[in-house]
Amino acid sequence: MVGGGKGQSKYFFGRKKTSNTSTSSPTSNSLTNSPRTSNTKSQRSIDTFFKRKSSSGIDDATPNPESKTTVQDPNVDWPMAKKPRIYSDGTQQVEEVIHVDEDRETCTSLISDTTPTDLKSQPPESTVQGKPTPLEKQVIEFKAKYPQLILFVECGYRYRFFGRDAEIAAKVLGIYCHQDRLFLTASVPTFHGPALYVKKLVAHGYKVGIIGQTETAAARQVGNNKSSSTFARDLVSIYSRSTFLGEDISLEYASELTQDPKGNVKSVLMAVYETDASIAVVGVEPTTGNIIYDDFKDDPARCGLAMRLATIEPCEVLVPRDLLDSKSQTILDMYCRKAAEKNPIIPETVDIDRFDNGDFIEFFGDASNALQSLPQLSVGVQRCLVALVHYLAEFNLQDVLKRSKSIEQFSGSRNQIMCLPAMTVRNLELFRNSTSKKSGVQGSLFKILNRTRSRFGARLFKDWLAAPLITKEGILARQASVEYLMSPEGKDFEAVSNQLKKSMDLEMALMASLYQRIKPGDFFRLCSFCHQFWKICTRLISHNLPGSSMPTLIRDAIQSVTESFEAMEAVINSLDEEAAKKSDFVHVFKDWNFLSTVAERKRALTDLEMEMENYRQEIKKILRLSTFQYTTVSGAEYLIEVKRKENRIVPDDWITINSTKYLIRYRSPFIHERIPEIQFAKEALESECKLGWKSFLQEFASRFPEFQKAIKSLALLDCLFSLAEVSKSEGFCRPVFYDDADEERQYSVLNSRNVVLEHILPLGTPVVPNDIYLKLDGPRAVILTGPNMGGKSSYIRQVAQVALMAQMGCHVPGTEARMPLFDGIFLRLGAKDDMFSGQSTLMVELDEANHVMNSATSRSLVLLDELGRGTATLDGAAIAQAVLDHLLLKVQCLTIFVTHYKELINTELRHPGLVKNYHMGFSNAAKLDAKDDMSDKTNTRNIVLLLKLTEGASESSFGMNVARLAGISESIIARAEEMAAQFHSKVTKTCI
Repeated sequence: MVGGGKGQSKYFFGRKKTSNTSTSSPTSNSLTNSPRTSNTKSQRSIDTFFKRKSSSGIDDATPNPESKTTVQDPNVDWPMAKKPRIYSDGTQQVEEVIHVDEDRETCTSLISDTTPTDLKSQPPESTVQGKPTPLEKQVIEFKAKYPQLILFVECGYRYRFFGRDAEIAAKVLGIYCHQDRLFLTASVPTFHGPALYVKKLVAHGYKVGIIGQTETAAARQVGNNKSSSTFARDLVSIYSRSTFLGEDISLEYASELTQDPKGNVKSVLMAVYETDASIAVVGVEPTTGNIIYDDFKDDPARCGLAMRLATIEPCEVLVPRDLLDSKSQTILDMYCRKAAEKNPIIPETVDIDRFDNGDFIEFFGDASNALQSLPQLSVGVQRCLVALVHYLAEFNLQDVLKRSKSIEQFSGSRNQIMCLPAMTVRNLELFRNSTSKKSGVQGSLFKILNRTRSRFGARLFKDWLAAPLITKEGILARQASVEYLMSPEGKDFEAVSNQLKKSMDLEMALMASLYQRIKPGDFFRLCSFCHQFWKICTRLISHNLPGSSMPTLIRDAIQSVTESFEAMEAVINSLDEEAAKKSDFVHVFKDWNFLSTVAERKRALTDLEMEMENYRQEIKKILRLSTFQYTTVSGAEYLIEVKRKENRIVPDDWITINSTKYLIRYRSPFIHERIPEIQFAKEALESECKLGWKSFLQEFASRFPEFQKAIKSLALLDCLFSLAEVSKSEGFCRPVFYDDADEERQYSVLNSRNVVLEHILPLGTPVVPNDIYLKLDGPRAVILTGPNMGGKSSYIRQVAQVALMAQMGCHVPGTEARMPLFDGIFLRLGAKDDMFSGQSTLMVELDEANHVMNSATSRSLVLLDELGRGTATLDGAAIAQAVLDHLLLKVQCLTIFVTHYKELINTELRHPGLVKNYHMGFSNAAKLDAKDDMSDKTNTRNIVLLLKLTEGASESSFGMNVARLAGISESIIARAEEMAAQFHSKVTKTCI
């Protein structure tokens, strides 16, 4: 074990335990491999140790925003170490109990109850009891310097964790944690790099730092650091959820983090800054280079902030310490709490000086900066950008803010894209199924509509789904492209589609090359895929000359690819494919003439190798051989191999390296002295080649904007392929849009269906089609009543789905569709309280209704479900009626109002021609008409839900039928029916 730490621990934790070998140790593979398969009692003991509670009762190994740094109570029993007894048969049994009180204070200094984002400095070295080893001194120094990081400390062939980090790593990674001298420790092998382990930790919300050895054995022997008893180490890289990109991380692992079963396709880092006048947000995706910003005046309920959080979906959030308004902080905490079902998110509070916009000009003052081409940025946006620069500088990723051309203003594009508030995103289940936490993305509209072939295409498709178009020109352009790809001419693009399926994540690979964090093998694949796309698109352009039927949107995309990726062929020709795959930096280029320092290092190594080659003649004379070649065994070079029977002629000063039954391998003093020099020369050459590789990547990055644009074009084609595939589905039609000036504007769809229901129901289960009919100058509001579980909520979701899909440019489920252009969809569903923000059920309903009334326009689509349900009294009915009147007469938008309040059905009489009553159809054994009195208990049995939209109002909600379906006792239902009849009689008499 390198660095002075013990390679094995004499202590085990847990109950009595038996091992098969006397040499087993906590650091061996048998203890560090993932989850243990031992007996139940041992597993329970280990689990108990991992889940030790702090004095606050909070699980130490789980990120917790409320926890603070504390030292454990010395009166609390510390886990006991047990000494193993070795038996003659090779087994060992833990019996004798030994308390490790002498190391308690040292251990607790690094095993305090902390969180990933609120860690304090560790106690100074003077407080440590017992003399730490040189490695332990390094650990204490690094942990005091980087308290917020989970540290991977490279020790030879393993990464080790110490103290609190070891506990966390043990729980998250499923490895064994044990006491080793002063600290708890755990370890993982370094053979395949840290990527897998880092991925698991950052996915749990932690920030990870890699402490690497910055010198090698050869460098120590040749250099002047021989006096130190441990290798020099330093922090070489840092990773978090949004910055999971580095030389140690394979692009496959990085891409997997943004394409997991929970539906993650993005890793956005967002900064939020608030003043009395406005709220500013800036989101950046370091792994793709996409930037989105905004500055807006929000309402008291902070609906604007909630909408941006729900749409952008950041996985990390930076906020200034003690500056956010209490309501804004509540909205942010609510988002993080709900998002924790998908990803653990803890807002990172930073000092206010990190948001000082005085540094803005210093960093962004370059005239070539893409941000300089934007309109004047507000002070709040500038402060957010500066905070992101400081944060990303920790990861050496800050250049993304200067180099990226993919920049968009959230509200600046509101005149081009549809408004989807947070409640619509949630209730329409755009990106996540809110019913089942385990299923995640399954059952969401995104999962059903997303047929993209590539990961970068999926990211753009998610943007399209979150922001449907509201300009007729843009929608028609997409529709034309979809129709073209569905036609026989579109078969020419199958080559592009197939190549997208094979492609790596080009967007992420390009960013890795910009940061100079890409392996040669991944870079060669990036260039190869880009070159393949160039050849395919060049062929498509030549086959579709100007004047052909190819839509402009598609033509512009493939032209962008051909113009930008033409240079990839020269790059590929300069690389050695086999060397690139092996990450052999010395031979990765076919010719290193462009870098003179590499040639110098090669000459120095060649001179040493020639010296060793000449020395072969001396060896031949000593061993009296006519021919001789050096032997290499297990990486040990320049070995002199001699048969045992000829060992007598070997000089006494030769050094034995290893031997077999028939051979002995030596090195002479001359070779022994030269080996470190040769090894150091090889390391120096490789180091120089790595610098040359980074220099090459820097030159490659000079064309980053045009490469980024070309990859965006491929993503656009991928999204169009996805829309075309969905549009080919049976029973889909192309919607027709009215111009804003058309007087006969109406939202009319025949035989529309709920696409989510079609996919989640068992195969072959029919979905009842329903028409949609709303007219701006006619019945622009529908009051929808009907039985409980009759399909009312599913119907209004269906109405929203069709409008959203149509304005994405997709065909819609139905036989005919004509509709206006909606500037927003406001969908309010359900009734529930929110204890986290201190809101009752009614308060939540009215908060959302207030946002609808303040934000909706005459061009909006408003769908409200059971408003006033939070107070099932006349107050609720009165509020519902007042809101409906406001939408009908003041806002004048298309509205569907779902309700069980009978008082509202008379609105049709008060506003003839503007309101229409409908209900979800039903039937019963007596085949009663919907307008008959359903209060009689005999009429509530055997209700059949037809799920069909039917004209007219329903005078009952058939709650007894639902009670019967829920399995409530018939005696209770009978009593309820009697009471319902009495209540109905009283109400009737009162009305008379």
